[in-house]
Amino acid sequence: MIETPEGQIVLVGCSHPGIEQILESVEARTRPVRLVVGGLHWVTLTRAEVERLTTRLRDEWNIGAVAPGHCTGEFGFAELSRLFGAKYVYAGVGTTLRL
Repeated sequence: MIETPEGQIVLVGCSHPGIEQILESVEARTRPVRLVVGGLHWVTLTRAEVERLTTRLRDEWNIGAVAPGHCTGEFGFAELSRLFGAKYVYAGVGTTLRL
């Protein structure tokens, strides 16, 4: 977790414990999370579960933006892009993120 004046940036590798558990551990409910960067480990989840988690990240966790990585899975990328719109950041090879 990186603390910035605009809120927390949460960096994850491959979120094996679950992104909700990771967010809980960085006090995301009490301090705003500006950006989640990295793999969400959704590649093995059902479409319904990905839809539920994506909606929760946006509506319940109030995540400012997402920059998902490899193990989020293609459906996860599409769903995050659909729900987060302009707050979806492409995070492929060579992407530079301003912190």
